[in-house]
Amino acid sequence: MNQSCNRIEHNGVVVSVDRDRANVRIVRTSACSSCRVSQVCNKTESKEMDVTVRGTHVSGFKEGDNVVVAIQVSMARMAVICGFGIPLAIMLISFFITKTFCKDDLIISVVSFGIVAVYYVIMYLLRDMLDKKFFFEIKDIKKI
Repeated sequence: MNQSCNRIEHNGVVVSVDRDRANVRIVRTSACSSCRVSQVCNKTESKEMDVTVRGTHVSGFKEGDNVVVAIQVSMARMAVICGFGIPLAIMLISFFITKTFCKDDLIISVVSFGIVAVYYVIMYLLRDMLDKKFFFEIKDIKKI
């Protein structure tokens, strides 16, 4: 992972291209992978992840191209907040509100998780709008 002041970048390989979208496989590695003793302690973690890059500019790429996929840090932070921060806040608020009206722990838990489930369903229904808001940039490694 390369990281400048305002972008997070990962090297990847184009898996497929379909008109205005390209699927890119990137390998995310933990901080342990750069450590010299990681082979000894067996803590090295890496995970392959597929990212979909949308836009008319992706039609110039073909399967197997080595690319750099980047996202603005502000967009990455907002994605984390939308995916984890807001649901946590919703769960905690609904937990405490439900707890004031009900003493049954099962009902409190079901209501709290249910409201978070509704939030994720709404996020799923708004996925097309979110795809336009959270976008990745792609560059050919040869042109860098």
